[in-house]
Amino acid sequence: EVYVGTVSGVISVYPRTANGNPTPLRTIQGNLTGLETVVALFVDQVNDELYAQNYGGSVVVFGRLDNGNVAPVRPLATFNQPFGLVVDARANEIFVASGDGTIRVHDRLGNALRVIAGSATLLTHAAGLSLLQDGTVLAGNQYNSPTTNDAVLGYPRTQHGDGAPTVHLNFAAPLQRIVWGIASTRAFECGEGQSAGRCLFRHSFE
Repeated sequence: EVYVGTVSGVISVYPRTANGNPTPLRTIQGNLTGLETVVALFVDQVNDELYAQNYGGSVVVFGRLDNGNVAPVRPLATFNQPFGLVVDARANEIFVASGDGTIRVHDRLGNALRVIAGSATLLTHAAGLSLLQDGTVLAGNQYNSPTTNDAVLGYPRTQHGDGAPTVHLNFAAPLQRIVWGIASTRAFECGEGQSAGRCLFRHSFE
């Protein structure tokens, strides 16, 4: 399935092979949903949940098959300018990229666990996250400079506090600016006791 979030606070779900002008399989929208301007989505196939991140800062969680004007299963904490999230369902942790130059880690219930932040991290405005199978968290970073390439920075998933990135990818010309999201073909694959139908990532793609 393909999940699409919009600026008007609507999440539409389509078949993966949809083409043309298809009718959504399901649509989450309405005053009960807590949806605003949706900037990021993540499907947790292990726990059958859908995470939605609002531009206003809130993150709300739905059942993966929810439809209509439904209330979230639970809200999470409010973040500063959130622009990306990824769920590590095996560790029951959620990573949230923020515009204040931090990556905040919470458990699935919303309790704060740790923060990746500080001058050594080089984070200024994190946007988009990906979790590799070796435990590295990748973040797109916006420098908000017309003359500086944005970068992809990586950190150990267990990092807490300040520390230099273990991955630092600078783009060559043309100038890459305003990174909004990243994905990796080396993300977690099926396994760890999960059946093929309920793995965290299928075919090693997010």
